[in-house]
Amino acid sequence: MNTTRTLFGSGAGNSSARVGELLSNTLPVLATNLVSLAVGLGDLYVAGHLGPDTLSGISNAFVWFSMAQSFALAAYTIGVTRARALAGEQGSASTRVAASALVGAVAIGIVLAILLGASASVLARSSGLTGPSFEVASRFLGRAATAVPALFLLACAQGLLRGSGRPRAASRIVNGALAASFFVGAYLALPAGAGMAESGLAWGWSVATCVGAAVGVVFLIRSGELVSFRPGVLWRQADRRCVADILRIAYPAALVWGVVALTALGCQTIFASLGQGYLAAFGMVYRLETLVGVVASAFGAGALYCGSRRLAAGDLDGMQADNRIQQRLLLAAVAPLTMVLMLFPEQWPSLFTQDPAITAVTAANTRVFALGLPFMAMAQVASTGLIVLGRPLLSLSVVVLKNLVLMLPMMWIARHLSGPDDPIWVFVAQVAGSPLALLYARRVLAHEAALRTGNGPAQR
Repeated sequence: MNTTRTLFGSGAGNSSARVGELLSNTLPVLATNLVSLAVGLGDLYVAGHLGPDTLSGISNAFVWFSMAQSFALAAYTIGVTRARALAGEQGSASTRVAASALVGAVAIGIVLAILLGASASVLARSSGLTGPSFEVASRFLGRAATAVPALFLLACAQGLLRGSGRPRAASRIVNGALAASFFVGAYLALPAGAGMAESGLAWGWSVATCVGAAVGVVFLIRSGELVSFRPGVLWRQADRRCVADILRIAYPAALVWGVVALTALGCQTIFASLGQGYLAAFGMVYRLETLVGVVASAFGAGALYCGSRRLAAGDLDGMQADNRIQQRLLLAAVAPLTMVLMLFPEQWPSLFTQDPAITAVTAANTRVFALGLPFMAMAQVASTGLIVLGRPLLSLSVVVLKNLVLMLPMMWIARHLSGPDDPIWVFVAQVAGSPLALLYARRVLAHEAALRTGNGPAQR
């Protein structure tokens, strides 16, 4: 049999069909991630037209609402996708997973909605808001909390469809709900529409996600994924062990956002000690990591589905090969952005500021930070392989190693060893841990796979 060597490796199993399968399960997720990012920016655009107090309140309140949204549409979806993909085409197993995922979504969504609504004022106060902006944030969070159960139902539908090999259907349903939340919210909020201000933005999320969740559940029933939406039927079909397994994957995935938030706070403190210009520059450079993270999470979702299917078939080598191919595909996507940022670092900051000092600092940071973007992205995909193997805490350890063990301590040391006018080593420390995190993720994944096959030091 002839084997071919390509950018993505060698071997007969590494055909264009294999790459096509990965991309077909990646691109719809990428579209959803970009729509979600655009809707978040759109809400801030609408809030900006409602006045500075509304913009300040919404931008701070949206941090907390985004955490609930990410828990649902990212973390819970990951757990459901893996469980459904491992169930394969077995009718009884897939029905059990679907019922369990739906019951879990309803329970978690209701509990989180109550917590978010009850603590709206406390969360707004913890953001340092006072006066009118505090009132705006409190009202927005209190009303937006009603969207949380529907977000989890939407996440359930998204995970079941992705896990059964229908990412396009999932993307259409979720994208429709996200887009509708912006248009409905804008109409309800702006004076030219209903004039409900921040309450309109919140109710826009509630209305759109409820409709989207209803569409998702109906689609699941009509496609045979769900037998019935009646509580009695769902409760009999649900399996508590299946719910626990989904949550075992989802909770560590949700903790990643906590680590990222803690890292951002630490970086802000270090850059603030250099001056307000450096803090403003970090805020802009951090958006680059957010953008690449959005792309990397889509490639991770593609690797999650394909890897879980191969794991269900007992093909651990194929699972690892898919993960490596996905890392290289992601590298091919991110490398052009890295090159552009390194060659023209002064161009993109001018989209946000006309201050020459801030532009110069941002450009200097960008040149260094861009070098770390490919490693950050590939480490994120490599850690997805650990989720496939049912080792979510090890996957979380990749982010902890990169951000809390390596990045923040090295930045703190560099800040105190370098002069106030020579921050280059702080910039270097910001990305120096990324290649090590990638190497760690790859080694741990290979080790865990070897343990599964009995080729490691001990068989699990």
